[in-house]
Amino acid sequence: MLTQCPSCSTVFRVTADQLKAKQAMVRCGKCRNIFNALDSLLETAPPVQAGMAEAELPLVEKGKETRNQELPFSEPVSIEEDAEDEWDLASRPQPLPLLHEQDAAKPIVWPWALAAVPLFLLLLFQALLQFRNELVVLFPDVKPALQETCALFGCELSLPRKVDLLSIESSDLHPDPASKSRLLLSATLKNRALFTQTYPHLELTLTDTADKPLLRKVIRPDDYIPKGAVVSSGFAADGEIAVNLALELAGISAAGYRLYLFYP
Repeated sequence: MLTQCPSCSTVFRVTADQLKAKQAMVRCGKCRNIFNALDSLLETAPPVQAGMAEAELPLVEKGKETRNQELPFSEPVSIEEDAEDEWDLASRPQPLPLLHEQDAAKPIVWPWALAAVPLFLLLLFQALLQFRNELVVLFPDVKPALQETCALFGCELSLPRKVDLLSIESSDLHPDPASKSRLLLSATLKNRALFTQTYPHLELTLTDTADKPLLRKVIRPDDYIPKGAVVSSGFAADGEIAVNLALELAGISAAGYRLYLFYP
């Protein structure tokens, strides 16, 4: 009987005993393709062509290869048996996908990466504007660039305003001995931050004997900083300032007061 490899078209001679022993599963001695010899049987032998490739037809056997001694129309090609060469359909390597199939299986990432770049830059720019005052304190060299940026986008460059790092170390409010309608306010303010800050506003609240508010007064930095000090220079890092004010409050008889720091 003759069978033909469906892969390389090489013709082989096989016997019924050989096919019965291995359920007709054989391996092509030329291209190493494994196929069912019964499915590829030939009724007549094809004409012998010059230059026909020599091959052999080893039977497939789990655990080793058994070489068939009957070979097609030419002298046998000598090969070395490999007793450890096992063939298992479940373990056969799968063919690699075509190039276009590989490309289709992979997610396209680069458009998303390109779109993320301007979004990241925009987020970074917004962060620079949001924390521009802190950046000027930490990195004074960037102040000119931030000033130009604020001039373009209409923002204001100022000193930081961290009210939680400010404190009133001491305060006192008492009548002025020279005038019954005047109260004298004295206080010590401290900037506990490691950087210069904007001077805060003060809120003075006069209360009655039941601690109910009678009058609230907002005191701006221009009203309480010492003479000769410049408001725009800011409250120095780890600095203190003494507040001494005379307040005209005619017709109000206060029993107590409260003093707060805040930024408007």
